[in-house]
Amino acid sequence: MLKTAGFPVGAAAVLAALVLAGCGPEAPKSETYASKELGFSVTFPSDWEKSAGGYGMDLALRPPDQTDVNVFRDTLFVRAEGLADAMPLDGFFAAKAAGGAKVMPDYKEIEKGAVKLNGQDARRLVWSYTHSGTPVQTLAYFLVSGGRGYMIAASAHVDRFAQRKAAFEEIMATFKVEGAP
Repeated sequence: MLKTAGFPVGAAAVLAALVLAGCGPEAPKSETYASKELGFSVTFPSDWEKSAGGYGMDLALRPPDQTDVNVFRDTLFVRAEGLADAMPLDGFFAAKAAGGAKVMPDYKEIEKGAVKLNGQDARRLVWSYTHSGTPVQTLAYFLVSGGRGYMIAASAHVDRFAQRKAAFEEIMATFKVEGAP
C-alpha cells in the first residue's frame, strides 16, 4: 500500500477532502420567525437582531452591524393588523400609504405598483422621508389575507439604503401568510 506522510494514500485523500471542504465560506445560517397568532412567517439571517413587539411592530429585524443606538438603526419590520371589515388589497394599500404620507416629514414617493410577494398579490411602495433629522428611505410590501392586513417594510439611512436593499429584498421574499388568522 502506498503511503503519504505516514498515511495510506486513501486516508490522505479523505483527510485532504475534509480539510478542503472546511476551507470554503460557511453557509449562512438562517432563522425563521413564525406567529400562528398573527398568521405569518419570515426567514432571516440568524446573526440579525430580532425583537418581537414594540413601537407598533410585531417583528423587527436589524443587521448585525447596527450596534450604535445613537444613530438611525436600519430595520426590517412586519406589522399585522386585524381589519374590522373585509378590505380589498388596494383599499388597505391606499389607506396605509395615505396615512404614512400625513405623518412623515418630507414624504416623497419614489415608486409603487402591483407585485407578487412569495406568490401572493401585494403592493410595493418605496418612499423617502426625514426621521428626527435623518434622511431615510423605505421599501414596503402590503398584503391582505383573511381578515388581516400585513405591511413588511425596511428602512435605512439614505446613504446605506442601496447597500441594504438586496438583503432586505431577500428576507422580504420569504414572507408567508400562514393560514387564515
